[in-house]
Amino acid sequence: MTGAPDPAEIIPRTRWIRATTDGGAEVVYLLHIEQPIAGHAGHYCGSTEDLVARLTAHANGTSGTRLMEVVHERRAGFHLVRTWCGGRDLERQFKDAQHLSRYCPDCTPCPRISLPNVTPRRVRRASHVRPPAGLLVPRARPVLATSAATGRRWARSFLAEHDGATADEIEQAAAAFQEPYYSGQRTPEGDALNAAFGRVIEAALAGLRAPAAVAS
Repeated sequence: MTGAPDPAEIIPRTRWIRATTDGGAEVVYLLHIEQPIAGHAGHYCGSTEDLVARLTAHANGTSGTRLMEVVHERRAGFHLVRTWCGGRDLERQFKDAQHLSRYCPDCTPCPRISLPNVTPRRVRRASHVRPPAGLLVPRARPVLATSAATGRRWARSFLAEHDGATADEIEQAAAAFQEPYYSGQRTPEGDALNAAFGRVIEAALAGLRAPAAVAS
């Protein structure tokens, strides 16, 4: 994508483009850079309340993001591959987790469905601040492991209910199953549950698609 793009080209309607900025909601977006910068920078992740305007700014080299300015200068081109409901915290989770190619359908036959299970850096920094002397801080309950176990159990039940479905059908159904949670109020317990659910589904999808990959 170079120059001033058409909005219809900016946001292609594919199964990976699920979240939009309609109504002013924030979205996190993933861009695939067609000619990686410095041989390794092949993706960019950002967040915005106006997706069309933000992608237009990237295409024009006026977004204030150095990587995308270099993409514009070198006419490397890029295109939108995925969006998620979320804002700066979710964007930071993706950037802290690194390896954005794992989420890119152009780079990975079975891109990840689950969101990165990474605490944003600003939250991690706050957790290291010592409480004032004399302040009693309750110990965290060991619920995240239980939530993850619940997520794995839900995933096994989900796969049993979709026995005989194709990998694409399972993938779409799983995304629809998790979308209400990620579009609403998130919690650490819910993140642990959905991350565990997603990992089981991803493993199952990889197993279903492996024979086809070998045959081709």
